[in-house]
Amino acid sequence: MEPVLVVESSECDARDVHHGVARAGFVSRSASTIDDVRQFRAQSHSAILIGNLPPGLEFQSLKSLLQEWYPQIPVVTITDVPGISPKEALQAEVAGCLPKGSVDIDLGWTLQTILAQTPSKPDNAAWGFTIDNQPELLPLIVAQVRKQMDQWSFEDPIEPVRVIVALSEALDNALYHGNLELSSELRQGDGRAWREESQRRRSTPPYCDRRIRFQGVFTDQLAQFTIRDEGPGFDPSCQGDCTESQNLERCSGRGLLLMQMYLDQVTFNRAGNEVTLVKNRPLASRDAGIARS
Repeated sequence: MEPVLVVESSECDARDVHHGVARAGFVSRSASTIDDVRQFRAQSHSAILIGNLPPGLEFQSLKSLLQEWYPQIPVVTITDVPGISPKEALQAEVAGCLPKGSVDIDLGWTLQTILAQTPSKPDNAAWGFTIDNQPELLPLIVAQVRKQMDQWSFEDPIEPVRVIVALSEALDNALYHGNLELSSELRQGDGRAWREESQRRRSTPPYCDRRIRFQGVFTDQLAQFTIRDEGPGFDPSCQGDCTESQNLERCSGRGLLLMQMYLDQVTFNRAGNEVTLVKNRPLASRDAGIARS
């Protein structure tokens, strides 16, 4: 495996990041200035990890330079540092991002996720994101998945929409029911109670300290998405059937039903705080991928 290029202007933070890369089983190179980044162009890298930006450089400018100098190499950002917000990172369509406070826990997992794919296959893709409980970030994750999904050849043009709906439901469940532990009963009526309690818990411990971990993988055969929250979990088998007449007016259970209807496989871990969603690739897309490889 080629080394990971660590772009980090803070000497103290760079030490922590390099240790994290080493613990994950990777070798790293260090770049603290834009000249350092430029001089490594002649060398191969497996990934580029961005922390505190070099002086005088904005994130979008650095991202553009990396696309020019290091095409096809996945970029991972450490967010919540000066110059890089989670929203900005996701809008730039990076392969991975994680808050600074999650480096020790999530850096190895993120690198292993995005580097597990075979780079010679253009249809393969992988992302590893760790985000705080910010609702505005979820559509940005979904948008990256939709962009990749649009490359598949579905006979039914509505099929990608169904996958996106199911994925959105899973992400919403992780945020609101998982990390924030909100009851669906709060959605009854005009939903005001739901909105107010959601906003309150996003700034109240322990809810505000929890994070969502998303892993997305596209291969020749399937798309697989794993979403994990840090809530207490639940037992999927105890959820009532929302299609039954006595449950038609209830707000709970519909997201799980949509996931099961629109995807080929939905499985939960034992704790009930992690769901894995699988959508098989259409045969036409598989054949096209084989023809290109």
